Amino acid sequence: MSAHKSRLELVDMSNQKFKRKKLKRGVLVVYGSYVMKTVMQDILKGSKFSVEYVGYEDSYDPETIVELEPRVVIFAFSKLGEMEAEDIGELLRDNKRLLVMVICLNATHTLEQNLISSGVRGLISQEEDFKFIPAAIVALEKGELWCPRSILQQVLESYRLHSRRGQPDSESESALTKREIEVLRLIAKSYKNKEIAEELGVSYSTVVSHIYNIYRKLDVTSRVQAIQYAITHRLIELIQ
Repeated sequence: MSAHKSRLELVDMSNQKFKRKKLKRGVLVVYGSYVMKTVMQDILKGSKFSVEYVGYEDSYDPETIVELEPRVVIFAFSKLGEMEAEDIGELLRDNKRLLVMVICLNATHTLEQNLISSGVRGLISQEEDFKFIPAAIVALEKGELWCPRSILQQVLESYRLHSRRGQPDSESESALTKREIEVLRLIAKSYKNKEIAEELGVSYSTVVSHIYNIYRKLDVTSRVQAIQYAITHRLIELIQ
């Protein structure tokens, strides 16, 4: 564990009431600077989420984070260094069910790969995408990934290369309708529900119904699982 001072003593809201407070299903923001704290406060102000903030430099403590039981932990940094990335990886190694999102503006492709590989579920590296942070939190709560398309493409490639070779799984293929397979292919291209509806010329509710049926037939609970299943069973090829 990295040598940081205990957040129990130095957290911004360091009073007895906060020390005992649980954040079940809430959001804990670990910020790297007061600029990023202000940015996150502006973005999440008025949202439905219960949010608390803690400074990384003077009060980050993995054990206390776990004790607070947040639903989602967001690491918000202008620049993410090796030490911070290692801390995130260590936190996830010890707490595999924790949902972690990283926001940083200096993310190289290699850093993005390392973060996703360590178990980070959400990654935002462009300032113009900050407006999607609330939607990303919801996606993580649903068990989905929120990351750049380049990373999703790599995930798909990895599963394609490691999937079994041969013909499509006839049972799985026949279980899905032609339209459901079309929806699944668009999901693999990172299309959102509204974009799928526009692409296929159907209503938003129809798309939701198709996705529900896909999840039920494939016995999955998220887009990532559906894509993994489809690639493994050769229902779709890697999207170029």
